[in-house]
Amino acid sequence: MLLGAGASVSAGMLSAWGVQCDLIRQIASIEGVDTPDGDDGPYDWYVERFESEPAYDTLLADLSGTNGGRQALLRSYFEPDETAREQGLKQPADAHRAPARLVAAGYIRVIIALNFDHLIEDALREAGLRPTIVRRSSDLAGMVPLHAQRQGVVIHLHGDYLDPDSMRNTPEELKGYEQEVDKLLDQVLDEYGLIIAGWSANYDPALVNALKRCPTRRFDTYWADPLPPLHRRH
Repeated sequence: MLLGAGASVSAGMLSAWGVQCDLIRQIASIEGVDTPDGDDGPYDWYVERFESEPAYDTLLADLSGTNGGRQALLRSYFEPDETAREQGLKQPADAHRAPARLVAAGYIRVIIALNFDHLIEDALREAGLRPTIVRRSSDLAGMVPLHAQRQGVVIHLHGDYLDPDSMRNTPEELKGYEQEVDKLLDQVLDEYGLIIAGWSANYDPALVNALKRCPTRRFDTYWADPLPPLHRRH
């Protein structure tokens, strides 16, 4: 299963793009300016102001001088406070618990997660499972083969908020993955069927290319999309 931003947005999370834009707005506020309106306004302002793409490590370093401060800043986006808990936000939603039930029943073995949060693994643990978590290419060394995994594997393809250096979001960062990650993607897409949910395919050329180069097409692919086909942008 491939879970995109839509899964986490349904649980009250900002998308990865939304988090990055909010960090940029904070930097702009420190400089005493307002970023332009629109989804791309903060990003465009940053690129024009600093003549480079915003990266999470740079944004966080600009906003906090300590590692603890940077971690606290990220946690505020991805971990629920008391108010969020009371409202049922930033916690596993149906979009996470349904795949967890399918993993527990043996129908799904691998989940490719494009979000930085831990909602899908939280849902898997709620279901009594102990999933293998892949946050960066180094986690693949010595990993039990996919066919032998019985508790589920979660691949954080774009990184994890507890490991800011692993986080990918900008167009440049999403152009390509490490060789080890591409090899794993090729295996998953070749050996398993695919259910896609919450992903538009508009901003991730490296993952789109992985889907295109799959050589066999032996298994079905299902794409859950809230829009009718004529209204999709991809």
